[in-house]
Amino acid sequence: MTYSLSSFVATYGLDGAPESISYLAQPQLRITRDTTVVLDARRAHRLSPHTDRPANVDTTTFSYSRTWDDTWQISGSLTAGGDVRKFYADIDGRAQNGTFEFRPTWRATGSQDGSPYAYNVTYPTRGPLHADKVYRPKDSKLAQVTETWNAMGKEGNYLDALFVRPAGSGSDYVPVSPFSAVHVPDTRIAYYTTGDDIWYHGAMTSFPFAAFMGDQERTYRSGQRGAEEWYRGPLRPAAPRDADGKPVLAAERQGNLIGIQAALWLDGSGDHWSSGGSFGDLGNLVLKRNGEQIAGSAWPYDAFKVPDEDSTYELTQNLKKIPTSDPNWLRSTAVTTSWTFRSHREPDVFSRGLPILFPAYDLPVVGMNTLPAQNGTKVGLSVEGHAGYTPGAITAAALSYSYDGGTTWIQAATDQRDGHWTAVLDHAGASGKHVTLKETFTDANGNAVTQTITRAYDVR
Repeated sequence: MTYSLSSFVATYGLDGAPESISYLAQPQLRITRDTTVVLDARRAHRLSPHTDRPANVDTTTFSYSRTWDDTWQISGSLTAGGDVRKFYADIDGRAQNGTFEFRPTWRATGSQDGSPYAYNVTYPTRGPLHADKVYRPKDSKLAQVTETWNAMGKEGNYLDALFVRPAGSGSDYVPVSPFSAVHVPDTRIAYYTTGDDIWYHGAMTSFPFAAFMGDQERTYRSGQRGAEEWYRGPLRPAAPRDADGKPVLAAERQGNLIGIQAALWLDGSGDHWSSGGSFGDLGNLVLKRNGEQIAGSAWPYDAFKVPDEDSTYELTQNLKKIPTSDPNWLRSTAVTTSWTFRSHREPDVFSRGLPILFPAYDLPVVGMNTLPAQNGTKVGLSVEGHAGYTPGAITAAALSYSYDGGTTWIQAATDQRDGHWTAVLDHAGASGKHVTLKETFTDANGNAVTQTITRAYDVR
């Protein structure tokens, strides 16, 4: 009989706090009679990282995966915070049938001259492991990502969550730093080990009820340079993204049913999206046909029964943040979006994407998601579709803004050149004001959208 043995062993001090973690394994062990197998943590070997720039280890994860017969897999991981300083491992032998992988993964952070940085490094081994090892990642060989962290109106610490999926593995993500903090607003350099491992980054403005914003899955090559920008506003509904960052189907008609399930929030990067907070977001839908309300829902996503005939539909989604659930979310506190389109039943079509438009904005906000109190600030205006509909060219676009929550509006001048629309804002003398935006778009196919974003940004 063939076995695979793995064990995590914690050693505790006199005060009961963990002092060290060891991983002990025999990836493949054949046993034909009664046998005593000893996995001895006292024989394990010290593992640690040493980075080019001084950094403190915040999180250490030991993980393993064992597969066999191209069918079965067992895996496990243990994550420890920075209070545990010593980590050991001992691996005896290799897997002859199937695969085995053990990997130590570290998140280490530091700061020089007020500029923070983070190392995210992972080192797979197939065994054996019978000696101490210091892993020495070189900055020049690592990928480097410049992270810009905007704040949703309030300085503080956001939850910074990072995971890695081992190359060639169908298993779940391995935690790298599931509950780290990142100060906002700020800019940070993040370093990554490279190869075919898949990294997945996410963030929350607070814990536990805030919306989790997720990035697309990414791999990095040696020496690669990249950038991420988080929470640049205004945040708005959009099509959810797949693992490659591409919009997926967000609204469709099947027979006599039409339905929508959009991402509730997408930031200005177009990369980071969320389906909403667990107890942080309220929403509902109202559906009108030829001007008359025919259905509604207490949820911001749903499906509705509709007649076969070609008709004009107006679908309105109302979103609102619960202030007490997320005290750090002070921008895009409510969004109302109304989509206008035509639809009819197509007997030979199983699924037809609804022709809805998602407004998009290139708004030059910075830091706390603010704009300067001046005239002449330009805003890029555009629309996105989803996997079920590619918008036609924009034939009409308008933007208005309000300092009193929408009671009165100021119309912004708009301009269109070579298919690109811009609006010009005049915030001279408006320092300290909260700004609500209202936008309308129509595409060449006659589909339209109107969107109102409460407190999209402030004027500094």
